[in-house]
Amino acid sequence: MTLPEKTQLFSRTIEHIDITRMDVVPLVESMGRMAFSARDLSRAAEIYDRMLRDDGCGIILCLAGSLVSAGLKKVFAEMIRCRMVDAIVSNGANIVDQDFFEALGFRHFNMCATRMFSLAKTDRKCKGAFGLRLS
Repeated sequence: MTLPEKTQLFSRTIEHIDITRMDVVPLVESMGRMAFSARDLSRAAEIYDRMLRDDGCGIILCLAGSLVSAGLKKVFAEMIRCRMVDAIVSNGANIVDQDFFEALGFRHFNMCATRMFSLAKTDRKCKGAFGLRLS
């Protein structure tokens, strides 16, 4: 298997979505008329909207997985800024490894979008060749 060039791997940075620049309400509401996870997302949004309107309701944002490196950092920051959460529970990866990493000026890269190689088969080889893990 031929490894992609390092410049190819680092050609596309993850772009954090700016939720303030769009209105996703019509999209999420229309998902309520769809099936499976789309319908679940719409239902969750309805519940969250009711929670926001209830002054006696405490909202805990639970984060797990590679969410900051996936491009959701600005969404979480806006939720905090707008007082849409009362507390955050997170694994260390989101706070220490990912957010701190970006605060130092480093970036995460979208290597899967290039579709140049199989992620599962290449992870170990890239670790040795470039000193990185793919996620």
